[in-house]
Amino acid sequence: MIEPRPADQQGETRFRGVTSRHHFCYGPYQSPDRINWGRLRAFNRLEVAPGGARGPNFLGAMEVLLIAETGAALVQCGGERILARPGEIIHLRMRGGDDFGLVNRGSQVAGLIELWLTSDEWSGPSQMSRQRWNHTEGLVASSRVEDAPAILLGTGASLRFVQSEGRRFCSLPLGSRHSYVCAMAGSILACDVELGANDALALADEPRADLTMRAGATCLVLEC
Repeated sequence: MIEPRPADQQGETRFRGVTSRHHFCYGPYQSPDRINWGRLRAFNRLEVAPGGARGPNFLGAMEVLLIAETGAALVQCGGERILARPGEIIHLRMRGGDDFGLVNRGSQVAGLIELWLTSDEWSGPSQMSRQRWNHTEGLVASSRVEDAPAILLGTGASLRFVQSEGRRFCSLPLGSRHSYVCAMAGSILACDVELGANDALALADEPRADLTMRAGATCLVLEC
């Protein structure tokens, strides 16, 4: 099954200097057919104005990946704080009831992509770490130790980026029942569907994701 998720059909909220575009139900944006996709519970694209803040919110057991694109945002979870800068990914593993928030104390708008993955409850303390990404292609996060990912997930999922300086085709095998493909920049042809910036495809029981990348395009592929 292939289900397009166009950017112009996604939700949007504005609160306390934070503009959020939501692929799934989040806060005041509610849509019965957009609750989750596999383990993917939330996919938000955030713009945090100088002085803007969100949270802290108290969540259930969750793993969160924050992909910093522009500016800088201070991320806090369970008493820890990390400054997220462009080219970095913040990985949070939270137990139920811990707080999670972010604030922009800089002078530029902070742009981030936020992925929430539902996780099994665990007894350890919440953890937060930072990894360099540098906008390079390849597998970034995975729950499979043998993949040797930069970020080892506790949740059964994987995240990779695909990029192209010129037009090219690639066919990615999918090992999970649910996958989610999103164009981060530029335009791509994904499974014969045209995607522009922030357009997405929800895939179920598909063996592969066929991608025709156009010049300057970047997309993420999440197996969840």
